[in-house]
Amino acid sequence: MSDQYVQALVPNCFSPESYYKLDVRRGVLNNRFDTKCCTFSAHALRGLYLGLVHETGPAAKLVLRRCGETWGRRMASRFMDEIKSFYGEGPESMSMARFIALAQEYFAVSGWGRLHFDLDLAAEGIFVAELENPIMGDIFFENREKMDVLMEGILKELFSHASGELLDCYETAGVAEGHPVSTFVIALATRLKKAPDWVEAGKQHAEIVANLRTAAVA
Repeated sequence: MSDQYVQALVPNCFSPESYYKLDVRRGVLNNRFDTKCCTFSAHALRGLYLGLVHETGPAAKLVLRRCGETWGRRMASRFMDEIKSFYGEGPESMSMARFIALAQEYFAVSGWGRLHFDLDLAAEGIFVAELENPIMGDIFFENREKMDVLMEGILKELFSHASGELLDCYETAGVAEGHPVSTFVIALATRLKKAPDWVEAGKQHAEIVANLRTAAVA
């Protein structure tokens, strides 16, 4: 993380040393805002995923994406509320450096992975996000799932909430395919309509981004 982002995290609302409060006697884990939290082991997540596939078959992908969208909306709302409560200001009045740094920290302290943003094409309405250690990465790799539809749904709703626009998100390279990180593109939903077809056709991330830069925006 650059010095600019490190400085933007002082103080850090989402520091793991102070964000969680564990009461072992009561068996309760709360965050600094007294929201009750829980943890899931990899075995539990694997069981949930396999149970979903067993019960819904091919529809499991759609269900997972809808779950991601629901969680994403709730995460976005909670994130906005927490930073406003802690800093006394909402994201609309923060510097971009602070907002990005806090979003990265929030994602990490929630256990979803370490998120990085590439804003080089932001002026063109295209955002790129890279995620280290995505929470479902190993499970999707084991089951030969090509796309992390759960994270697509989460990032779609997070960015839509923050921007006030109807955005969409698709993974263009993932750890499930052996890549070191999962890479996602986020843009207006109308602009990303052909993205799933490009991914299924085996187009690489750079080619998909190039196509998006020339895609018409409805």
